[in-house]
This record gives sequence, structure tokens and C-alpha cells, in this order.
Amino acid sequence: MEKTMSEFLPTEAMNASREVFTRLKTLIGSRIKGKDEAIDKILICLAAGGMP
Repeated sequence: MEKTMSEFLPTEAMNASREVFTRLKTLIGSRIKGKDEAIDKILICLAAGGMP
């Protein structure tokens, strides 16, 4: 049986993490225009603990 994300992190922690990554994406996107996919990949790598 697969676990849902809420089983790994409390809801408050998920909401806080989502807010931080949304802010980071907005701030980075304001400086790097038209590279949304690259920004998403960078943030995923950071969240996973490394770079490709």
C-alpha cells in the first residue's frame, strides 16, 4: 500500500514547504524569464537534496 505525502509530513510542514518553494520560484522567475521548466527542475533537485 502506497503512503500519501501527508503520512510522511504533517500538513503544516507541507504547507510551509509549498509556500517556500512558491516564493523561491517567483523570485527566481523574476530574474530568469521564460525558463519555467528549468526553474522547476532546479527546485526539485534542491528539494531532493542534490543536483543532477
